[in-house]
Amino acid sequence: MRVQILVALICLSSVFATTENLSAQHVEISRAMLESYMTKPDKDLFKVFHFTFAKSYSLNSEEAMVRYKLFKKAVKFIKKHNARNLSWTVGLNQFADMTNEEYDAHNGITPEMLRKAEREHVAPRKDRDEPDPVRGLKFLSSEKKTFLFDELAQKVDDKVKHDCDEDKEKNDDHSDDSDGCDEKEEENDDGGHDKITNRDYFHNLTDVRNQGGCGSCWAFATTCLLEAGYNFNNKLTGDNRVAPFSNQQLVDCDPKSSGCSGGWMPYALEQVKKQGGIAAESNYAYKAVAGNCDAAKSNGLVKLKGKGYTGCAPYFGLNKCTREIFWTLMNENPCSVAIDTKNSEFKYYQSGIMDISKTSGCGNVTHAVMAFAWKHQKDDNNTIREYLSVRNSWGNRWGEQGDFRIYYDEKSETCKVTQFCIQPDWA
Repeated sequence: MRVQILVALICLSSVFATTENLSAQHVEISRAMLESYMTKPDKDLFKVFHFTFAKSYSLNSEEAMVRYKLFKKAVKFIKKHNARNLSWTVGLNQFADMTNEEYDAHNGITPEMLRKAEREHVAPRKDRDEPDPVRGLKFLSSEKKTFLFDELAQKVDDKVKHDCDEDKEKNDDHSDDSDGCDEKEEENDDGGHDKITNRDYFHNLTDVRNQGGCGSCWAFATTCLLEAGYNFNNKLTGDNRVAPFSNQQLVDCDPKSSGCSGGWMPYALEQVKKQGGIAAESNYAYKAVAGNCDAAKSNGLVKLKGKGYTGCAPYFGLNKCTREIFWTLMNENPCSVAIDTKNSEFKYYQSGIMDISKTSGCGNVTHAVMAFAWKHQKDDNNTIREYLSVRNSWGNRWGEQGDFRIYYDEKSETCKVTQFCIQPDWA
């Protein structure tokens, strides 16, 4: 077995060294190699880790010794957590040899950005007291300004039929036994006040990307939101999905955010509104460092016209989120959200559904991500528990191919995830 692992290491060396996102198969091979060494001495495990993550420092250096000490702490935490047999596992990833400061650089909602949002807080606007149940149908629509009832109703009917037919064809980890079609669904504990949704935008998402050591999560959460909404409302999946939008353009050009030092999704959506759209990633490539706004690369925008942003949040002139409002918004379009990433349970997340009640807890938001599904499952006690599926921007070697799942938790607002739901508000 050891010989096979070494052969695999040699064969995949060029892949690990030169590719930011690996294929699903290579991610599994990488994890299997690390897992096979978890019972070996830490120094042997560290060598495999150093190689598979193509770390730039030499093993024969003083820096390696500093990194090794950090790594040993990570290994100890991972073994202790997984021995508890909880609903999610943790594992070695790119952060296992990093300092807290280096890890924080991969987030992007800083204390300064929180204070800025608090200073700019205004009373909720009356036109946003309640979610608009048809806004999703207008999102990125044609120039047509009005709809006849029959036409709008037909869009709803066609949409439901499309989703039901698509769900019947699914056979992956994102399918569920509750699909919103003409079959009996589970009801929650509030006496049937609403149903537990199975809205899932996974097939409308573009590929997972990696922000690197630039605090630009706010830009990634914005472009991912725009891409998924564009694909969803135009029924684009697979190879027909829109090309990725430019994160770098937002990092360079959004004056209200702070580039790699943090930002907010509403500011980014306002910038998209001001620009009249957003550049394609292929035209304005990501560099993981802030630069000057390049007007020449801003030509050929994907045209997006609208009012900017809407949703629910503690700031930005929006009403406070409740479970019902968040649930309703998620049924219309994906949401850019925020989460506290300070706990190690999230830092080293690998698979399963996080349970905040069994972690070290949550504080202020530190990181922007995008929620793309609200679903449910029965636990070991046959109790229905709701959870959200969320897209991160740390590459596909983190978590479940770059995503994570988290149980809905009212007390912590799902570790702040359900405290925010930011969506585009296009005319």
